[in-house]
Amino acid sequence: MAAKPSTAAEKALQKIQDQVTCGICLEPYKQPRLLKCFHVYCEQCLQRLVRGGREGQSLPCPQCRQDTPLPVGGVPGLQGAFYIHYLFDIQDALKKVSSSDQTMCNKCKKFEAVCFCRTCGFACQRCKEIHQDWDELKTHEFIDLDTLTGDVTTLVPPLKKTLFCATHPSKKAKLYCETCDELICRDCIVRVHRDHQYDLVPESFAKQEKVIVDSLKPVEEQIATLERAVESVDTQSAAVVEQKTAVVAEIRTAMAHLRQALEARETELVGQAEQTAQQKLKTLAAQRDGFELQLGQLRSCQDFVEESRRTCSQGEILRMKSPLVKQVIDLTGSFKPETLALAEQADMVFAHSLPELVKTCQQFGKVYCHPVCPEKCRASGEGIKVATRGQTVAVSVEALDREGEAYLRPVDSLRCELVASDGSSRVRGTVKRRNQNIYDISYQPQVTGEHQLHILIEEHPILNSPFTVTVLPNFTAPANIIGDLNAPYGIAVREGGEVVVAERS
Repeated sequence: MAAKPSTAAEKALQKIQDQVTCGICLEPYKQPRLLKCFHVYCEQCLQRLVRGGREGQSLPCPQCRQDTPLPVGGVPGLQGAFYIHYLFDIQDALKKVSSSDQTMCNKCKKFEAVCFCRTCGFACQRCKEIHQDWDELKTHEFIDLDTLTGDVTTLVPPLKKTLFCATHPSKKAKLYCETCDELICRDCIVRVHRDHQYDLVPESFAKQEKVIVDSLKPVEEQIATLERAVESVDTQSAAVVEQKTAVVAEIRTAMAHLRQALEARETELVGQAEQTAQQKLKTLAAQRDGFELQLGQLRSCQDFVEESRRTCSQGEILRMKSPLVKQVIDLTGSFKPETLALAEQADMVFAHSLPELVKTCQQFGKVYCHPVCPEKCRASGEGIKVATRGQTVAVSVEALDREGEAYLRPVDSLRCELVASDGSSRVRGTVKRRNQNIYDISYQPQVTGEHQLHILIEEHPILNSPFTVTVLPNFTAPANIIGDLNAPYGIAVREGGEVVVAERS
């Protein structure tokens, strides 16, 4: 007894089940119709998608939304998907293979089938041998059940359906008119197709099959191209995910360094505040000690005098009066009020530009959606150093990526602006792409003096931008022309800058 390939057959059965299920009603196809986009749906399901289904209307595919013009007769006039019927036959055969304990021979119906004949169906070993002995049956193709795989197309039998003539429905369409590209019967030859090129269906099929196969060559080429495109998208998607991981790690590293720098600066500033405060407190403490010393001396003087007045006799007081007064005068004479000015003040402040720093932090860094790197791009030419008022100056910019390689895509965000040091003049430059990664920038300064030339990509400065440009006066064009002179022979410049020309009278 041959082993049942139930696993392979069940997989094939599941695959074919998906192929014979309508995507709208999710049930087996009923009168399947083929749309222009080669998607198949039940006729009734398509009719529900259009109102009336009249000729001239367009039917959008529920899956890809491509429009299919309705032919004469509406939805029923659409081409039928004939191969779906054969898929149903294959499905029935696979159900027998996968679910039945024994698959009986379709011919003798006595013994278990061991193979599948693409013409006769399931066959037992005896009927298979008969096929091999009879010349008429030797051409039949067999598939052993032991080697049955998920390739269900091997089970498709040759076309046996009898087709009838569209013009004469009772006549078999055994001929094919190559001129009209349609199946015909013998009666059609007499009336309409007498002088046309026609032949029997088998002979015509041998020739027309090549036309069908050749018509698929562009399809195969486009499939290969799209498969490569899909592969490129998948590769690029994986690269984007990998790049995102690297960029996020770089951002976190940069922010960690920034936090470390801020924390280090915080420690440094706090240390400065502590050191400054300690120095001030030390100076004020020393000054306080001096004040306390003078205060103690004065209080001792005051206490001595008051105590003497309270306890001594008048004679004793008068006896010590002269030296006592002298000592008091000496003590108070050394007192200098100007020395009481505080040596230090509580004037310590934290000077900072917090709003600008916050703004800088908010604008710190940028994630680019393309690899052009402003910090790598270089500018060259005299226009980054010196210019002449009123004359067009040229600068070249080389677009580079993060690796320092030429960036070959267009850089639409490249811009240039010349700004006078006092802000009195701002001139926008023009940008033209010379070749794949070289751009020509031109500008025309309007005032003389020092300027800043800003060259930006994605609002980020390129390498060494802004450039300091000195705009010189234009001495090539005369400021004023004096005409109608009569033999001039001398010239002088007065103190006010006036030019005097002497001429003969």
